[in-house]
Amino acid sequence: MSRALVVEDDKIQSQSLKNALTQFYPSMKVIEVHSSKDAIDVIANSVVNGELFSLFLLDIQLQVESSDRGGFHVAEYIRKQPCYYTTPLLFLTFIQNDIQIALNNFHCYNYITKPYSTEDVISQLEQMTLSGILREQCLSLTDTDNIHHRIMQKDILYIYCKSHVLSLTTTLGTVHTRKYTLKTLQEELSPDFMRCHNSYILNIRHVTSYDRLNRCAIINGKTVPISRPYLSQLEILLQYTK
Repeated sequence: MSRALVVEDDKIQSQSLKNALTQFYPSMKVIEVHSSKDAIDVIANSVVNGELFSLFLLDIQLQVESSDRGGFHVAEYIRKQPCYYTTPLLFLTFIQNDIQIALNNFHCYNYITKPYSTEDVISQLEQMTLSGILREQCLSLTDTDNIHHRIMQKDILYIYCKSHVLSLTTTLGTVHTRKYTLKTLQEELSPDFMRCHNSYILNIRHVTSYDRLNRCAIINGKTVPISRPYLSQLEILLQYTK
């Protein structure tokens, strides 16, 4: 499941942003915080737990407190985390001078000038989706040899579990990890993935054909078993992706 973090001290605007996100992207889980301190705590936990965000919406002008340096402070912290160096930032501001700072210093995707409407937010999300930015979802994990990997979800063909080890077969090879179970990993994956068997998750986008009689899908020349209860769901999803 993709996740977004909204950092906005005005709770009405924060809820409005959340509504716009979920309206456009129903599968996205949206977390709201109202200060830079809370934002940094949530971001730090996401890195530790491997539950990464795929989008940040940051109000630049947060309320100034002794421990709160505003949206730029949050952006600076985000970009210091290797796993978030390219994650899209969308800034919210009503001060024109902030815009150039945001664009130059923090590699932000874009900005929305206040006051804004739901349509303004959705328009930005549409641009990000069409350009592929919100599709470039990534898993950050450590393999069984303690080597860190960042794997683009779109590159994952299928995932197999055996003896508490997950094997992620990708377009570039296979990575083995004990970081996830199939259940916890599926919560991190986009809607392109479906559980198809007690031991398998597959990426619908990479299915070239399937055999209903023998209950299997063909992915990159490999056979992936499909349990009987999942056959109808697979057929529906394959029709949807055509």
